[in-house]
Parts: sequence; structure tokens; C-alpha cells
Amino acid sequence: MNIRKIIIADDESIQRNVLSSVVRKIVPPLTEIEICVNGKKAFEKIREGGTDLLITDIRMPVMDGMELISLVARDFPQIKIILISAYQEFEYAKSAISCGVSEYLVKPFRIEEVRRLLQKMDEEIGEQRQTTETQNQYEHLLHQFEKDNQQKALAALLNGQKPPEELQAFNTNALNHPGITILIRWNIRVHSEIISGTFSAGRRQKSPALLSGLSDYQQERLIKRLHILFPNGFFVPQEKGMDVSECRIALLLPGCDTDDSVRFLNKLAEECSSEQLLFWAGISALQDNLLSRLPQSLQQAEEVLSYYFYYPAECGIFSYADMNELFELPMISISGYETAIREAVHTGLDSQLSKCLADLKKELLKDPLKYPIKVKHRISSMIVSIVRDLDGMITQQAYDELLNEAYHLYGGCSTFEQLFSISLELLKRSCAYFTQESGQYDAVEDIIAYVKKHYTEDISLSMLADRVHFSANYLSMQIKKKTGMSYVSYLTQLRTERACKLLVETDRKVADIGTECGYRDSSYFNRIFCRKFGLSPEQYRKVHKKC
Repeated sequence: MNIRKIIIADDESIQRNVLSSVVRKIVPPLTEIEICVNGKKAFEKIREGGTDLLITDIRMPVMDGMELISLVARDFPQIKIILISAYQEFEYAKSAISCGVSEYLVKPFRIEEVRRLLQKMDEEIGEQRQTTETQNQYEHLLHQFEKDNQQKALAALLNGQKPPEELQAFNTNALNHPGITILIRWNIRVHSEIISGTFSAGRRQKSPALLSGLSDYQQERLIKRLHILFPNGFFVPQEKGMDVSECRIALLLPGCDTDDSVRFLNKLAEECSSEQLLFWAGISALQDNLLSRLPQSLQQAEEVLSYYFYYPAECGIFSYADMNELFELPMISISGYETAIREAVHTGLDSQLSKCLADLKKELLKDPLKYPIKVKHRISSMIVSIVRDLDGMITQQAYDELLNEAYHLYGGCSTFEQLFSISLELLKRSCAYFTQESGQYDAVEDIIAYVKKHYTEDISLSMLADRVHFSANYLSMQIKKKTGMSYVSYLTQLRTERACKLLVETDRKVADIGTECGYRDSSYFNRIFCRKFGLSPEQYRKVHKKC
């Protein structure tokens, strides 16, 4: 079937549900059906794109059917429309056909009539689609090769590289004039695994979701408007970064100045905001010769576009001519905040660290706003430094996971709010480990008691560390704090003290005593014993038995 998406608009719930049920039985399972209670909601759905057929009632609140079909006929003439009408509205419905309505469905409708109309609409949509594709195919093939080569050559020039030999035939004379570069960014909707903002055992909690952004139709609409606004511009798509939802396009504008571009884009931003089409633009300074200054102009556009960081929920137009002095502003000193946050984390004061971070956030939002790259680098460096304080204190696996998590999250961070949300989560996680640490002395006592009971067995430091979920280095450090000696020295002392007792009080063989004390290798036992007492086990026995 050619119909892929149907929208039904009707304020009468019974009629709406019956009609949608009938349509669902007729069309294939994959056909999308959207139900709307008035014309306004229906038009909002149509704006999202992909609609092939609209079935609408005439009388509805907020926006009636006649207003809806006039808007659809104006903005989306390719959409087929079936108008639902009562018998007494027949003449009214007939006149609506001249406004773009394809067919009408008289109430009360019959299933066979619905089936007939859907089949007719499906055939017309198929023919319309085939005609459009045929008309566009040759033009597309004709221009695609030229367009691809042009974009490849421009991309090389923007990066300060010489285009490959086969692309050097591209005529760059149009760029050999004063002009500017505009870098435009928008976000698209993508299915992805996103971070829910919580941590568990050092791992990210993930859930499949649809990231907010422009639909395919909205993206196409934005690009068309940009082409209309700048008909003589050169459009060069940019590579994606870590944020898969982000799209960027460089717009090269010879013969255009900064003021005009700002004015045009601000007007476009006003129009787009009302339709929830968000985009952001960074505008370079006017270059005396755009061709020779392409890399520099792109860098300027990138620098000002980075201020998207502070305005992710509204359109933003950023001009280098107005903002270049901001890049030279020094980053404020945050060492005092860092000390307070580190102390709050180390002492397990969750509420205190939240307050300190909130105060820092408030300070950074004061005018003039600091260069985003500097802010992101300084804050992420501070938090990673605090996370590193856990080295040797928790298991190596937990430490590595938390640190890798920090690098990954900050790498994909693109807004000020994200920066502080990520930072708070990482600090809370670290704080929890330090809170855990305050109760770890009891765990060390338990380990020491275990060693006293099982020292004759084959017990390694790593095995003991696993019992209490510590790293081996951290456990050794805690045992030394408690006993005054390293784990190996403490274990050796317990074993040799037992050996001394058995050597003096029994006549058992030295090898058997060594085995009972945890030394399976008699030579190794003799060597350890001599190192500690300066006597072999046999010599020790002779000396002390005489006493």
C-alpha cells in the first residue's frame, strides 16, 4: 500500500474511535494512524512530516475542518484530504473540494465506502509519488556528482588543505571576494542509548529513548528556508562529533556582510521558534578575501557557536564581531570552590557538596559569560581530580569504571546544564565511596581477626581484599595503620611465633612444623625463619630448649 501515514481529526469520540477502528482493519499493520481531537492538533502532527492522507470532520473546536484543510492545501499540497460531513452539510463539503479536498465521506458512513475511498486515495498517492520521483530522478543524477565534488573541494579548503587533483577543476572565483562563514547547528531525533543520570556500582544506567530534536520533515524545512534566505551561499555539511544527534553545516557567503546575516537569521529564528524548529548559528567576522581565509573564518564561527552551550533551549545567533573580546576574558579562580567541594566529598557531606557546586554554577552564570571551552575544561578537570582521590581506596575495577565514566560523559557533554548534572552525579558517587570508607575500619578489624584464625592456610592479600571489596593496595595500607606493619610482615610474625612455640614445646620435625604454620616448602620456611631470628629452626630449638 502507498499510504504510510493517516491522520484522523474528529472531536466526537465515538465517531473518531469507530472510524479509526474501521480504517485500521482496512490498511496494512505497518500503516501509521494518528488520532486528533481538533484541527490544531492535527496540523501540529502534519508539520512533523510523513503524512499521506488526512481524514477530517468539518465542525471541531479550536480549529475547524475548513481552516485545517486551507492550511494543509497551502503548506502541504501533496497530502490527500477526505472531508467527513453530515448529509445537511453536503453542499458545504462540495465547495470544500475546490479548496483542495480530494473526497468526502458522508455520515453515517459505511465500511465499504471507507474502503473504496482509501483504495482510491492509495492509487492517487502512488501515481503522484511515481510522477514526482520520475521528474526528480534525472535532475538528481545530473547534479549529484557536481555537488559532491564541490562539497569535497570546499571541505578541503575549509580545513586548510589543498583539494585533491581531480577536484581542483572546481571554480573558486565566486569565493574570491569579501565575505563571511556561518556555521549552523541543529539537533535531530535519533534512537539511542542515553544516560538516565543515575549510577549503580560505577556503571551507567541506560535506556533506549528518542532524543529530542528535529524530525526529518522539520530538518528538511529548515534547510529549505536557509537556501531561500541565502540563495548564493555554498553549503558544506560538517562531520558529526560524539553527539550523534548534532548536525552542522558551514555556509560560505561571498558578498554578504555580518549585519545583514544577523538580521536575516534573527528573523528566521523568530519564525522557526514559533514552529519549535530550533537552530543555532555562529557568524565569522567579515573577511577581506573569503577564499584565502576560509579556515580562519570557520574557526571564528566555531568559537562563537560554542556559546550554544548556554542556550540549548532557544534559537541562538552568535556573531564574532560582537563577541570576540569574550574569548580573551580569563577564567575566574575556582580554587576556593574546589577546596570546599573536595572537603565535602572526603567527609561524606552530600548536601554540602551539592550546595558548593550550586554556588559555583551560579557564579559562572554571571555576565559576561565565560568562554564555554574554558569552563568545560576547568570544571571537568576539577571533578576528575577529585575522583582520582579514590585511587587505591576502592577496588581497581570500581575505580577504573568510575574514571572511564567521567571521561565518557564529559566527552559527550555539550551544554552548561549537562556539565553540572554530570559533575554532581560523579561527586555524589565519590562521596558515597568516602562515606563507605568511614566504616571500613571495622572491615579491617574483621580481616585481621580472619588472618589470626586462618594464618596457617594459603591466604593471599588479594583474596582477603576481595572479601571486603577493597583493592589489595588499600587493604595493605589499612592493615599497616592498624598493626604497624605490612600484611606480609604481619602474616610472617603470626606464623613464626607459632613455629617458635612448637619448636620449643614439641619434638616434631621442622618440616612438619613449617607445614602446620603455613609453609608448604621447608626450604622456604628455613629461609624466612633465619631472616627473622638469625638462627635456623634447629638452632633456635637447641638454644631455647637448654633454657
